[in-house]
Amino acid sequence: MTGLALLALLVAPDATAVEPHPDSREVKLLLEAAPFADRRPAFEQYWAVVVEATAEHGVGVLPTHQPFAERHRRVVFLDTEDHALRARGFTLRQRADYLGERPDEVVELAVKYRSPDLEEVTGRQLRTPRFASTTELEEDVGYDADAPQHLRHVYSKRTRIDTDWRPGRTLSGWKRFFPDLLELGIPKSAPVVPVHGAHLEEYRVSPGRLDFGDGLVADADLTLWTEADHTPLIAEFSFGHPVDPLEPEPAVDRMVAFFLDLRVHSQDWLAEGTTKTAFTYGRTPPPAEEH
Repeated sequence: MTGLALLALLVAPDATAVEPHPDSREVKLLLEAAPFADRRPAFEQYWAVVVEATAEHGVGVLPTHQPFAERHRRVVFLDTEDHALRARGFTLRQRADYLGERPDEVVELAVKYRSPDLEEVTGRQLRTPRFASTTELEEDVGYDADAPQHLRHVYSKRTRIDTDWRPGRTLSGWKRFFPDLLELGIPKSAPVVPVHGAHLEEYRVSPGRLDFGDGLVADADLTLWTEADHTPLIAEFSFGHPVDPLEPEPAVDRMVAFFLDLRVHSQDWLAEGTTKTAFTYGRTPPPAEEH
């Protein structure tokens, strides 16, 4: 496959469309949780797998100062009891950093809309008129579950706010945070609760950066989600970078070849599925598949 074909695969469904384009790209690989019961050795061992794959593709590795220092957060996905938000392409997440033994009172609230249609995602309203917010347009790249030799890409728009306010227990209580959620045809009295009652513990390390050449450098992360009692649930390797609409073809070639080969190197670690969010919903059959 030529560099131009790879660029078309990763950047946009229509290779002639230059605008709009994502702000960033995140490439993701799900990993089985069981090997991460002892986190530090497992993080180190899987990072060694990544480094081995980079050596075969001429990808540079730039270690971080504290490669296995953990960031600990609590993560909660929120939805109606029948998962009506997700059925419409939305996810609603609450996340808080731990300060010592307890999560911070200030939480990050985020709403995300996902679709394979970039123009649809770009045009989606995710307003937060009462709060300072950050909005990002991202391309998520992973393996096609039905054809692992191919890559899949989905676009998402995410708006985040930091607040110590708490929404109410029904959809109407989210009006001050994300008012567009009340325009989706879901009853405003519908309870909004943690998905499957789960309060997830997240442990993340950032062991290094991957240099694909020609200025394309990605930040790599390893993430583990556990139950509240620290039972491992799912792990993920990911790397992300800002998107340049004129990305150099050789760097894109190296990135794609590396990621496709990483799946081969990771056979003893691989988990089924595409995203951690889909895994969370899929712990029991969800009402609708993620786009």
